[in-house]
Amino acid sequence: MDKKTEMMDEGPEQPASKPAFTKSQLMASGLYQQRRDLLSALLDNNRVYTKSEVDSLIQTYLNKEAV
Repeated sequence: MDKKTEMMDEGPEQPASKPAFTKSQLMASGLYQQRRDLLSALLDNNRVYTKSEVDSLIQTYLNKEAV
């Protein structure tokens, strides 16, 4: 089998997954230093989140209409 055929047999290259962090890691991060109280309320202790998920949760919460 030549090298070209070997490469084709490997299948499609999988994209690298985005890093995910626990609630405690995110709260300790300097990135969310001003939002620690909000993260404490929004995030679950038993889950991991990507930065984009956390940013989305924060924006959704801040854009909610006050009752």
